[in-house]
Amino acid sequence: VQREPNSRRFWEGYAKWSSLLGKTDEVKKSCKRMKKWTMVPQHYEKCVALLEKPFRRSEKNVEKMSNKMKSKLFATKGRSFYDEKQWSSAISMYTKAIDLYPNEPSFYIFRSRSFFNEGRFVDSVRDFLSLHQLNSSSKVAKVEIKAYRKALAVMVANNEVEVAEKLLQRAVDLLPESSEHWGFYGDVRFAQKDYEGSLQKYNRANSLQSEDKFNLKLSRSYLLLAKQQLRTNGDLRTILESVNKARLLDESYTNQFFAKNPAMLRRICAFNKEDQVDDSFVLCDKL
Repeated sequence: VQREPNSRRFWEGYAKWSSLLGKTDEVKKSCKRMKKWTMVPQHYEKCVALLEKPFRRSEKNVEKMSNKMKSKLFATKGRSFYDEKQWSSAISMYTKAIDLYPNEPSFYIFRSRSFFNEGRFVDSVRDFLSLHQLNSSSKVAKVEIKAYRKALAVMVANNEVEVAEKLLQRAVDLLPESSEHWGFYGDVRFAQKDYEGSLQKYNRANSLQSEDKFNLKLSRSYLLLAKQQLRTNGDLRTILESVNKARLLDESYTNQFFAKNPAMLRRICAFNKEDQVDDSFVLCDKL
């Protein structure tokens, strides 16, 4: 109809498809156009009838349609539900679209956002991963970062850390240059109390994009690793190195940590004084 606006046949088809997709305004637009053809009023009357009884394609005709075309019909309905903030219905329509044609990135974009708004954060993350797998140039959206943050909180609370690790491993495989995803991977290792593993992931994140939040997380991991090693009578030099690294990364947090764990600092300083491992360990000066 854009190419041939005076084609009655095209306007008839446009009215039917608009009706099928539930686009009432477009049906009205078509009817208004067809009203001009006064020589054949029955076509205008048929168009008006579509407003009262929407057009439905027969099962036979639907079967002839390709899966790709069928998926677009479901996706169009899904978008309407999405715009109306009917998240559950939008998810249902986009799921049908994806089942028919799983290679369209836009389907995952809208379903992942619908999942997020529905509070299904883990499902939202899975759809974002599918999106990046289909389209490697797709940018990481802010809502995706929020989805990961909330999904990890849910999985850790439900003791599903192994599931979280599999998701994050897939994420960094697909997005190896994303500091946010490496940071989330570090959070998973931290939740497992694998502080050496969390340090590895946080260091990777910090190397991609240096930020204060990664320095804080690194400092926290170094201190808890030192605490863990102290409990198991680990090598004192290694423990002092971990504490010094933590202080260099975030001195304020390190001071706060030892203010809450004074016994740990006393024990480290007592061992250090006895063995004279590190004369430059300034934290002992405060005792």
